[in-house]
Amino acid sequence: MNDAEVNKHIAFNIEHIKPDNGEETTAIIADESDTMEEPMALITNNGKLGIVNDDTYDGEYYNFDDVLSSDEMDIHLIYYDWLADSAATTHITYQHDAFITYKSIPEVPIPGVGRLKMCAIGQGRVNLWSKCDGKMYILELHDVLHVPDNRNNLLSLRQWETAGHSYIACDSILSLLTKDRKPVARGAKVRNNLYKMMFKHTPETAHSDCTFNAASPSQTWETWHRRFGHVGYSGIKKLLDNQLVNSLEIDTNLLKPDCVACTEAKLSETPYGPMSGCPTKPGELTHMDLWGKYDVMSINGNQYYLLMVDDAACYVTVKFLKMKDQAAQKIMDYMMYLKAQGKTPCAIHADRGTEFVNETLREWCNSQGVELQVTTPYSPSQNRVAEQMNCTLVELVCTMLMASELPEFLWEATVAHAAYLQNMSYMKPRVNMTPYQIWHERKPNVLHLHEFSAPIWVLLQGQRIQRKMLLKSQR
Repeated sequence: MNDAEVNKHIAFNIEHIKPDNGEETTAIIADESDTMEEPMALITNNGKLGIVNDDTYDGEYYNFDDVLSSDEMDIHLIYYDWLADSAATTHITYQHDAFITYKSIPEVPIPGVGRLKMCAIGQGRVNLWSKCDGKMYILELHDVLHVPDNRNNLLSLRQWETAGHSYIACDSILSLLTKDRKPVARGAKVRNNLYKMMFKHTPETAHSDCTFNAASPSQTWETWHRRFGHVGYSGIKKLLDNQLVNSLEIDTNLLKPDCVACTEAKLSETPYGPMSGCPTKPGELTHMDLWGKYDVMSINGNQYYLLMVDDAACYVTVKFLKMKDQAAQKIMDYMMYLKAQGKTPCAIHADRGTEFVNETLREWCNSQGVELQVTTPYSPSQNRVAEQMNCTLVELVCTMLMASELPEFLWEATVAHAAYLQNMSYMKPRVNMTPYQIWHERKPNVLHLHEFSAPIWVLLQGQRIQRKMLLKSQR
């Protein structure tokens, strides 16, 4: 069928839809005659025809699809989540559960084939989760029309440009770009200038004043402050500025609010001055200190923890103890672990507590060629590396327990979490890398971090497994 024959057999019915923003959207529907087997419809701009004829597919016209039976569905389009089109002037979805906000509107009939009709029955906001170049982004679509009888979702490239963004189509690949030319989504060309865009629907996010917002899931300073166990804002800013971790997305335009829990838990005296020393390699020198006895027994029955801080990387390791005399064995186990990891332990720096100054540990160190360095009596400042890290961990633990209102016997899990976060945080002695990167020789990824005490789902396994017809997880 050539263009002349197509024009002869198609008549267009025009309906006007006005979303909340007042912009007029025109739905142009192809009406059927006896010789037209599969007419299609499309959303276009104020009466300007946006239908594109593709001679390679026998003159089919489609963009905003008609109601078809399952036998008539186009297999090239049915599995595509969203179709991006430069001719569309508004966004369309048939999925009611995709809306974050939804408002019913008077039905606007869209005449279709024969007696079949489609209607826009509502509009609202839809959030789309996009993965591009290894990063996740949220595309926020406003004034999306709900057309339940349509079988494809439609993304308007005109709306994207109206919001000040741009897009590039090259080699049959479409890239959506933000205002700063950052790609946030990509799609492959199908035909008739349609591009397949694969998205996931997301739950409600923070409100945005943009009509059509496309941004990475950037969080506030306060959110990351809590996720990092109440580490100071200055340390988080260093992580961001120096790109020391991956997936740390922060909206830097937002303010850094005061944290009451930090003020209550971290107020302290001015620390000692800087300590001079020879540079070491990871694993050579370890600063140690024993914390406890704590009055409240942990959930695992422990009342002490042994803190070990690597001198070169500032990498923190904690071991929990029930009794003080278990420290010597934990130290020997840690030294053997370092050797197994290819490191060369040369010295231990600790105070003069009996957990370090004892015959068992001294003989073992002599046999392994490890020097045991102890401080002079009543001089805790000489063990300042371990002492200050102990102070930091206790402050973070106190802050997280207060902020989460969790019981005190969970202090062991909180200490372990605080030490884990410290290894991925900014350290003044190591400006360009985190302790984790120095120790493991790769950047840490912080995308998995959540605020301490965030609810989780636990899969019931083992003896706790439920019968088949009952729930399989518990919150």
